[in-house]
Amino acid sequence: MSLARTSLLAILSVSATASAQTADPLAPLPNQPTAPVQIRPAAQVQVQRAPVSSGFEGYKQQLTAKARAAGIREATIGNVIPYLTLDGTVMRLDRAQPGNIGNPNATPPFSPYRRRHVTSDLIRRGQANYSAMWPYLSRIEQRYGVPASIMVGIWGKETSYGRVKGNFDVLRSLATLAYEGRRRPMFEAEFIAAMRLIDQGVSRSRLRGSWAGAMGHPQFMPSGFNRAAVRPLTTARECPRVHARHSRPLTMREWRAMGVAPLGRSLRDDDRATLFEADGPGETAYLVTDNYRVILDYNCSNFYALSVALLADGIIGR
Repeated sequence: MSLARTSLLAILSVSATASAQTADPLAPLPNQPTAPVQIRPAAQVQVQRAPVSSGFEGYKQQLTAKARAAGIREATIGNVIPYLTLDGTVMRLDRAQPGNIGNPNATPPFSPYRRRHVTSDLIRRGQANYSAMWPYLSRIEQRYGVPASIMVGIWGKETSYGRVKGNFDVLRSLATLAYEGRRRPMFEAEFIAAMRLIDQGVSRSRLRGSWAGAMGHPQFMPSGFNRAAVRPLTTARECPRVHARHSRPLTMREWRAMGVAPLGRSLRDDDRATLFEADGPGETAYLVTDNYRVILDYNCSNFYALSVALLADGIIGR
């Protein structure tokens, strides 16, 4: 999936007739607990039960089994899994993510987030990097169809252009997040991918990154590095849960007929766009094009996609 070189979004004046949902679910819902199943032995049968380890130590046995099943070398397993411990900071940060049930910070408005993540400093340094790296960026843009401004916007959003890459032990973070269980299949798969990097010769000391397990300038997850940091078009993930929050896409001709007009930008009558009211009716709203949905497929969060798009616009002076 690629981004064509067209507009990503436009700030709007919105008539009262247009509406879209406002909450931004930044994390999947936790798995619903299931009722415990009681298994009783038949009458007059003595059942010998093997001892079962509980807690994180018991869960490490499951990780060991999964790593073996995935073909991870025994030396790698033995050098990593027995020494893992839970990271309480990682658990607190994960539970504080907007959109979690029971989290008092759930669904904050976008405008304060925008002030923190689309700053004049990020725009200024993004413009400098954009100019300095244009020969390289332009070749990537030609090859993959991703606008250079979006690449620089993602770089700025993820690590402040390489300044803040994180110093968490990635394997410990991924094991902690998998054990916590809210997104266990995802983080177990990423843990195995990180173990595979060690099998391929990457030093454990180099596996440092964010609390959620992302590494490097673009903050790729371990599975991204295993795919050589270039994802084939056939493996692009869709983000239907967030897409469903937007209005249905209409042409700009249809939006204008409803009284929705972009401010300071022009979109062609035949351009398709979706209305997104990030802060609710009556506040700043956005018309987002199909390109915006590609960013959502990269990172399934409206706040992320909006901040990247706005930062990219600032970098090229829109």
